[in-house]
Formats: sequence, C-alpha cells, structure tokens
Amino acid sequence: MRTYFTNLLKQSTFLILIIVLGSSFKHASKFFAGNYNYYVSPGGDVNGDGYADVLMSVFTSEFGVSKDGKVYLNYGTGSGLTQSPVWTGICTQESANFGEAIANAGDVNADGYADIIIGAPRFSNGEDNEGAVFVYYGSPDGLKKEHSWKAEGNQANAFFGNSVASAGDVNKDGKVKKSEFGIPEDTVVIGTVGRLAEAKGQRYLLEALAVLKDKFPRIRLLIAGDGPLRKELEDYAETLGIKQNVFFLGMRRDIPELLSVMDIFVLPSLWEGLPNALLEAMAGSRSIIVADIPSFREIIDSKDVGILIPPGDSAALAEALRLLLEDSNIREAMGRNAKQRCSLLFDIKAVVRAYTGLFESILKGKENAIH
Repeated sequence: MRTYFTNLLKQSTFLILIIVLGSSFKHASKFFAGNYNYYVSPGGDVNGDGYADVLMSVFTSEFGVSKDGKVYLNYGTGSGLTQSPVWTGICTQESANFGEAIANAGDVNADGYADIIIGAPRFSNGEDNEGAVFVYYGSPDGLKKEHSWKAEGNQANAFFGNSVASAGDVNKDGKVKKSEFGIPEDTVVIGTVGRLAEAKGQRYLLEALAVLKDKFPRIRLLIAGDGPLRKELEDYAETLGIKQNVFFLGMRRDIPELLSVMDIFVLPSLWEGLPNALLEAMAGSRSIIVADIPSFREIIDSKDVGILIPPGDSAALAEALRLLLEDSNIREAMGRNAKQRCSLLFDIKAVVRAYTGLFESILKGKENAIH
C-alpha cells in the first residue's frame, strides 16, 4: 500500500526516511512548497534485477508549469535504495496533479518486469478535471520514458485517477502473481498448499527440487501455509542450496490466485484427508502430483489425471517432476483431464444425482423391509 505523509511542512522542504536492510535512505525535495513524497509506493521490480524499487511523487510542485507534478523511481540494490532517482515521470499540463496517486501495476504485459500506474486526477483534455491514468512498462533498462497506456475520465470533474492500484489477476492467467514474486512469465512454477507439519511431507518436495536444480535452474517453488516446521524447512532449503528457488509464503487468503501461477501442483503428504486445495488445483487445470495415499488415490484414478508417487520418496517425486518439467504438452493434457475428473466427481449436478440415488436406495430399502 502507498504511504501517506501528512503535509506538516507546507511552504518548506519535505523529507522521506526509509530504512532498508538496516541502512538509511534519505531524500529531500529542492522545490518550494513541493509536498515531496506526499505519496510513496512499492514500485515492484521494474528492471528485473531481483530487488524491489520504490516510487515517490511530488504532485503539486512546479516544474515550468504550475502544479504539473512529478514522479520519481529509486532502484533497490544489495546495499539499499539508490540515493538519487533513476527515473522521473513528468506531466507538462498545468494543475494536472500528476502523481497524486501512484502504485505498482503488476506485470500487465507479462514480460517479467513490474510496471507502474500513475494518476493525474486534475488532468484536462476537453473536459475540466476529467482526470487521467498512465501506465509505464518496466524493462531490463528500467521504466520506459513515455507512458505505454493511458485512459481519461472524459467527464468534467470526474477526477479519474484520484486513486490507482493493481487489480490483481482479473482473468486468472497467473501473469500478475508471477510478476509480484519477480518470476519471469516463461518460468515453470511448482506449488503446494498446506500446513507446514510432518504429515504434509514438504521436506521431500524440497529434496526433489534439490535433485532437479542443476538441470532446471530457473524453476521456482511456492509453498503456501504456515506451521511448526516453517523455520526447519527454511533452514533445510538453504542447506540444500535451493533457497533462491523457494518462496515460503506463509498464510495466504489468495489461494485461487496462487494456484493460477502454479504449473504443477504437488501434495507430498504422508497421511491426509481430502484437502480443498487439491480440488481447486484440479478445477484450475493444474497438472497434479500427489502421494499414493487412500484419500488421493480415490480422486486421482489414472495417470492421465495425475501422478501418484510413494509417500516419503523424494527420488520418485523428482522423477515425476522431471517428466512434467520437460514436456509442457503432458502438463497441459494432464491439467485438462484433472479438470474433467473434478467436474465429474464434484459438479453440482453430479452431487445432486449422487444424493438422489442415495435417498432413493434408502427409501427402496425401507419399502422392501415393510413388504
């Protein structure tokens, strides 16, 4: 979320102080009455270097045109934020309030680089104060100099762009979430969801990833969930040399969106009932690898629907992952079959038919008992 700084120092210099990895960053406006850094927002990773960047705006200062506004971007680095902005966005229209709203837009064009969105609620183009929103694409060289997308309010005093934000993954294609984690669009993502506990068998998934990392160095693993083994599993990932490949996400409320990012869904449980996450992954056409335990075996009834591996067997899990990592056609076909299987078993019409049949058999049994 963007941070709101109270305008305590009108007619004066405005300061921002950000603490990054224990080091201090300070930047001061050189402009009179600038409201400098009135709005600050995460910028995502606009240049794809693995470090988060930061946006800052000066939306009512004067740069040749009264109150036109300006937005700065500072890169994150291994030693903290750059002391000077590496990119500056400017609107040359008087009183446009460019930068009154700023945010990371996600990766809207799915090129693996974070984009930014800027609001100018007093922008006018035929209508007074109609407002406008601008999107700037990220790239290996940072943000583009010119906006790549623009929308206007087209109504007087609409103040369109007074607030902006990433909308998330509206069409559930996984592209926004991948950019959120700094994962390039063409990277195959493995994922699992569940409590971090012995029964869930996540350590075997880590071991399997360690076997595959040399052949598939770009693979990423998302682990959603928390539990008593989190610290132990994080340490184990570091010991195995796969710390950079694994994201421990903790408790999440956006599981459907996370599933859309995952190309391969894995449940290496040693024992378990029937988790909703498995059904959601199947419904989302994810390719499936699960442990060969009774509750999973009942759902994954053939190798076309998913791969069953012996519980606690990291070598077998690595081999199953290798098969899916090497062949996208197999992944896609398995995902389609998994969705069909899920619909067959849990579609509302199928459930109604099953209950109807059950009730009819009970009633028929009672009738036979009476006669």
